[in-house]
Amino acid sequence: MPYRLLLYMTEIWRDIIKNTDPQKAARKDFRLPVIVPIVLYNGENKWTVPLNFKEYLNGSELFGEHVLDFKYSLVNVRQYDENELLELENLLGTVFLLDQCKNFLEIIKALKKLAKIISKLNKVEFRLFVTWAKNILTRTLSPKQKEKVVEILDKANPEEVEEMISNVERVIKKTLADAKKEGKKEAEKESKRKIAKNMLKKGYKIEEIIEITNLSKEEIEEL
Repeated sequence: MPYRLLLYMTEIWRDIIKNTDPQKAARKDFRLPVIVPIVLYNGENKWTVPLNFKEYLNGSELFGEHVLDFKYSLVNVRQYDENELLELENLLGTVFLLDQCKNFLEIIKALKKLAKIISKLNKVEFRLFVTWAKNILTRTLSPKQKEKVVEILDKANPEEVEEMISNVERVIKKTLADAKKEGKKEAEKESKRKIAKNMLKKGYKIEEIIEITNLSKEEIEEL
């Protein structure tokens, strides 16, 4: 994590220099902006990664102030309970609470509790919330399902939060139902494959196996 943060910061600075007029960037009074690195952590285990970059380097104590160093702030999302986050009634409390959720159903439940708070966000805060929600809600969706959820969120506004949540819930519940149905079908197919394998070992003809398992000739020949 300390190394990743270093890469993020240098990439931001590199982009700023790249998009700054070369003559301005070459002046003695040119300064890069300060970056304060912050890590939001929502894991269940204790955070054990060094907070100072130099602690990530071997032998840093030998070179004192000549060693590259910075310290990042760690915000453990799970240190706040639900009531504390709801009482904040702001964007930060909203995204922290959503980030604590372990699955889709928990996210939907949290969104319903946060509906009134979300509806009171100003336009800028609401768009920031939508960006965060997209990342949380589409992590494991298929491209088609992801597209549907993103479309719902992009069209939403603070006055229609409850409708937005309802539409997202509908898409996600259908996704879960489809996944369960697909899993059941695959389990049934795997059971038929096992039966077919046993029948092949016992010398049954392919035509007989087809009749009992409903597997295709190609599927049985592949076994």
